[in-house]
Amino acid sequence: MIQFYNRFFKIVIAIESYEVDVRQNLFTIFSVTTLTILLACSAGSHTSIPSAPSITTQPANQNVAVGQTTTLNVAVIGTAPFSYQWQWNGMVVNGATSDSFTTPPAVPSDNQSTITVTVTNLAGAVISSPAALTVVGGLHPPKAGDLRFKDVDAFPIALQANQESSILGGMTATFQNMVGTPLELSGLEPNVPMDSAWSYVVFNLPDGAPGRKTIYQSDSLANFQSDFIALTPSNSLVASLDFCTGPSDFAWEVVQTSTTGGFLPNSQTLLPADLQVAAVQEGRASRVITAVTMNAGQATYVSYGWQSDTSTVYESSVVTATVYTVSSVATNLAQQGYIITAIGGNTSDGFILVGTRVQGETTPRSLVVWTSTATTIGRGYACVGHIFVVNPNNPAAGTEMWFFEQ
Repeated sequence: MIQFYNRFFKIVIAIESYEVDVRQNLFTIFSVTTLTILLACSAGSHTSIPSAPSITTQPANQNVAVGQTTTLNVAVIGTAPFSYQWQWNGMVVNGATSDSFTTPPAVPSDNQSTITVTVTNLAGAVISSPAALTVVGGLHPPKAGDLRFKDVDAFPIALQANQESSILGGMTATFQNMVGTPLELSGLEPNVPMDSAWSYVVFNLPDGAPGRKTIYQSDSLANFQSDFIALTPSNSLVASLDFCTGPSDFAWEVVQTSTTGGFLPNSQTLLPADLQVAAVQEGRASRVITAVTMNAGQATYVSYGWQSDTSTVYESSVVTATVYTVSSVATNLAQQGYIITAIGGNTSDGFILVGTRVQGETTPRSLVVWTSTATTIGRGYACVGHIFVVNPNNPAAGTEMWFFEQ
């Protein structure tokens, strides 16, 4: 028994000795590890991880009078340096790359604009909250994406011309991410080239603008109805139209959005005297006439409803004009608050102009007529009509008339 206890005591001593060794070893490991961590932290203390920008002061809403400027500011924290890029209604403002942005002199169509800024550094990017721009006494622009109004008020940034060209009977020209002018209208005099050729100008879209496709196409007049029915995608819209009775061709400008458009088409042929009644009915149903033409004493028009605008009541005015009065007629419509959504006809038979406005919206609009090829469109302006006036002494020459409305 004594021997057994002696053995047990030796075993306990051995175990306790082992525990001490283990603890000593653990302490040694812990000490080395701690020292390693401390050294690592000390070595990395001079290298900081960049932090993404965070906006501390958002751009504020602004009220501005026509012709005046205003300045928006943004303040951020994070790791410098920062890069700034301001956007106006989602479109990039070239040169606006600092922490403040001073707007150009306000025009009426700037009303209800939204302005944002994107701030970027090596760690990331952040977009500010939108600041609303209210122009005192300004117009209410068409809703974004509503292509029925010829892009009037759509671009707060001046557009630069890409090219001027024309199509002949049976031809098609397609332009991606560009907007274009309506088809050029001319006369029916013999030997006038424009009887079977339609001129136009296309403009580059600003960076950040929604995608767009503009198509100029001509076909036999006998195929008009079937071609119109074939324009089944709801993102397609006929923006201008011309029937040419000489060679029995027609041409149109078709606009397509990159997203679901929801445009609902209709077309009718009737006597010009009945067009006013039809336009009123279309407007009461939230529809807009976007193209009109004349042929053999009758008028054919194209109209569209829009799924994003099913309750607005529109007022329409249909006016006829000669080549000598068309400029003053167009100006008068704009002064009454109408956007000219369709011009059709020719210099021989006269022209039909269709003006459309939201019911009760009578604030005057600006309309200018240029007599040289358009190379730049000012902010908010859009081309709503294009007429070539033939020189009787030289049918191949004449005067251009471009109608731009804001």
